[in-house]
Amino acid sequence: MKFKLTLIIIFIIHLNITAQINFQSNTKNYIGYQARLIDLMPSEISFLHINNDGLSFAIRGGYGEGSKNNVPVYNLSNIRTYNTYNTDFKQSFEVYFIKTGVVISKLTRPTFSVLHLINFNSTFANEKATFKKYDPLYGIYSTEYKEQNNYHSVEYEANIIHKLTSKIHYGMGYMFGIKINNHIPFKKVIPGIQEGSSYTPSQGFGNGFYINISLSLMYKL
Repeated sequence: MKFKLTLIIIFIIHLNITAQINFQSNTKNYIGYQARLIDLMPSEISFLHINNDGLSFAIRGGYGEGSKNNVPVYNLSNIRTYNTYNTDFKQSFEVYFIKTGVVISKLTRPTFSVLHLINFNSTFANEKATFKKYDPLYGIYSTEYKEQNNYHSVEYEANIIHKLTSKIHYGMGYMFGIKINNHIPFKKVIPGIQEGSSYTPSQGFGNGFYINISLSLMYKL
């Protein structure tokens, strides 16, 4: 009886060790930093889960601040309060975003992996437009407008991950995106602003459609 019990215990331990080995060999987790090259706010932190036998996904997020002087001078003439020759315009933003992606196709090898993903991107932005007036009589004064906007997009992403060491990997990729809500901030108060930059924070440049390129450095957990 004791011999049979010992065999059963050994068998259970063997199954447990085998399951752990298979799980470790079939699953890879990475944390890292990714930068988009065609962007005013390029940085994001990422977590990537690759399961050879199941669902693989990516979660990325970031925070950033930036500014863009993107209104052609002649468009400022539409604002009666200001004179185009003595007015400075600045548009700035503070952004939080999260991007979740599902791997729809993958190829894994000992030294590299090729991934194809569908991403959904949600961006929450605090935006500000400032006019600074230089008046010869009254001096310098400014007028400020503020908006809070949400931006969403869907992306197709292709990425290849190379192994540098057992723990350090680097990646290169490209993405094509569609802006679900192509909102133009301050359009109601600044006529003609849509003729300036088509940039959307955390997505890139483009009216409805955008392209970007990325580089990443990752640590394997």
